[in-house]
Amino acid sequence: MSTFSGINASVTALRAHRSAMDVIGQNVANVNTPGYTRQRADLEMLNAPGGSGMLTGNPVTGGGVRIVGISRAFDAVQSARVNVQTGDHALQQERAATLSDLEALTQEPSDAGLATQLNKMWAAYADAATKVGSTNADGAARQSVLGAARNVVATLNAAWNTVDQQWSTTRTQVGADVDSVNSMASSVAVLNEQIQKATTTGGAPNELMDKRDQLVTRIVELTGATTQAGRNGQVDLYLGGGLLVQGNLANELTVSEDPNTMSDVVNGQLAAEALAGPSASSLTSAQVTAYQALVAKGTITVKVGDNTATPLSGKLAGQVEALSKTLPKASRDYDAVATSLAAKVNALQKTVGGIDGNGKTVVADATALTATTVHGTDLFTSNTPSPFTDRITAGSIALGESVTGNALVLGMAANGAKDGSVAVRIAAISTSKADPTSSVAADRMDPPDRMWASYVSDLGARSSSAEARTSAAQAVLTSSIADQQGAAGVSLDEESADLIAAQRAYQGAARVLTAVDEMLDTLINKTGLVGR
Repeated sequence: MSTFSGINASVTALRAHRSAMDVIGQNVANVNTPGYTRQRADLEMLNAPGGSGMLTGNPVTGGGVRIVGISRAFDAVQSARVNVQTGDHALQQERAATLSDLEALTQEPSDAGLATQLNKMWAAYADAATKVGSTNADGAARQSVLGAARNVVATLNAAWNTVDQQWSTTRTQVGADVDSVNSMASSVAVLNEQIQKATTTGGAPNELMDKRDQLVTRIVELTGATTQAGRNGQVDLYLGGGLLVQGNLANELTVSEDPNTMSDVVNGQLAAEALAGPSASSLTSAQVTAYQALVAKGTITVKVGDNTATPLSGKLAGQVEALSKTLPKASRDYDAVATSLAAKVNALQKTVGGIDGNGKTVVADATALTATTVHGTDLFTSNTPSPFTDRITAGSIALGESVTGNALVLGMAANGAKDGSVAVRIAAISTSKADPTSSVAADRMDPPDRMWASYVSDLGARSSSAEARTSAAQAVLTSSIADQQGAAGVSLDEESADLIAAQRAYQGAARVLTAVDEMLDTLINKTGLVGR
């Protein structure tokens, strides 16, 4: 083997270790770059060239070293674990935020809460019961009842409007997030194509992979998508059974235009319950068709391309849950309070034999009215039409337009002008219990106070549980990211050690090259000069 082989070995070492130092420099330069994955120069020894002629059979050294690639410190298992926990944390966080907003809306316990407003109305009725027929106090007491009732209505209206606004804000955010996901999915497809080209041509697309993986993590956070490794460094994304990205192709993520309002969702749910309820057989064909249309309009549909998808984690899953379940449930709970309040108070306002402030007696048959009788006046009505008969919601409840202080029925005519027994019964609504055996619909309902207390208690428990799950998910995610960064992140101490090693190897190769050069100089220029 020629002495010149030593030069070749030294030159390959110089090239390889210089490239290794370049990779180390890239790592150090990106020590604080988000999403950067540490790289390493992969070295491989070169085989010795075959001997020939007079050198055949003599021991032959290796041919040096070369860099066969620049690898990333990427662990697919750790990355998948981080993605799963990122999606779960985003879901838990969205749930907790929705429930926290609803809990803050109740303003309980406080003077502004609905419980306090209801108590003030019952107290006003109890006070009015003691002042019926009083020349100086009767009118003022009746106005106090109306004022307290207006405050209850205003509280219910404001709460419902806030829930409705929260729904609309979430719906708008879903649209913005879907647009963002589609944009990032297109970018992932483009990067997949660039990575494939670089890989098949012998390149090292590590920075492209880092950029792609950052986009994938963000998509996972928003949608809960799952990943699957493709060919030549590509990554495919699946969402709820649909293929979001495959190689260099991206399908569009869409959310149905309907429902547009929270009322669409609630009406759809009520229609679905009517179609599946015990009275479904009595519905006319027109009612069935109308209810089916309400169900379709109130259903949120997520699609990837032409396929329906069901996000199981990620922010989108939390948003869809809020839009289709959490917020409509809150709305219906508020509606239940309003319905119970209106039904129970209105039923007593129409008590047959009751007497109003004008001295008129309530009669059952509206066609038998005389100058001294009245059919009774609903204190609470609805100011918004509903596809469901006689449904009073928290958003639509209002005081009847014709309700005045004298229209209030506070006592029974048979007991005299100063009787306040009806007002006492109304004041006792808060402590009453539902009677499931009663033929009167209002009596079969729980009182509004009990419904409200149950809602607040349940909401508080759910919100607390959601916060705990969010904290737990955050802790797990933080731990997983730390593990991932420990393996894939840049350590300046480690890079410094590797740099010294590469530098020493480079210097050693240079020394070998110098020694070989001196040997060749002696061999070529000084052979035969000995003894002259």
